[in-house]
Amino acid sequence: MTTAEELVERFSMQENTAEGGYFAEVYTASLLLPANFATRQPNQQLPICGSIYYMVTEASFSALHRVSSDMLYHFYAGDPVEVLLLDPSGASPEERRVDFGNDLGAGQHPSLVIPGGVWMGSRMKGSGAYAFMGVSMAPAFDPASYEIGAREALTAQFPESAALVAEYTRS
Repeated sequence: MTTAEELVERFSMQENTAEGGYFAEVYTASLLLPANFATRQPNQQLPICGSIYYMVTEASFSALHRVSSDMLYHFYAGDPVEVLLLDPSGASPEERRVDFGNDLGAGQHPSLVIPGGVWMGSRMKGSGAYAFMGVSMAPAFDPASYEIGAREALTAQFPESAALVAEYTRS
């Protein structure tokens, strides 16, 4: 079996020091959206879509974060993860947990749509070594629309999920 270290080397993955885990760019479209179409920056154009590899390990989880673009999360290899989704858009904020992996017989999901604005984080389910995944976004990733969740603010917004918020945040 391939190790996490071998995947980091093979795909030239970088540590994501803010969120946790490792990532490597796979694709960024050359087709650009017009300025102001989907960004917070008045003169910024964004590629219509982009994709990365993403990996969490038993030592590094993906802290709660959100972006303004929709994301399609793909599971490729390794051990399953639990994905926590906190949706602030409704009248009552909603918590959802998804078993993410490629064991369809166990009810795991190999892909997952995460709407823009939804808080999401992922961590190993059980004692797995790593989960090698991918993220596709449309429009492409925009650092200006990327936010790491703060424990205190998320606990206030999702009080019934306070224990999970504590597990999926670093501060």
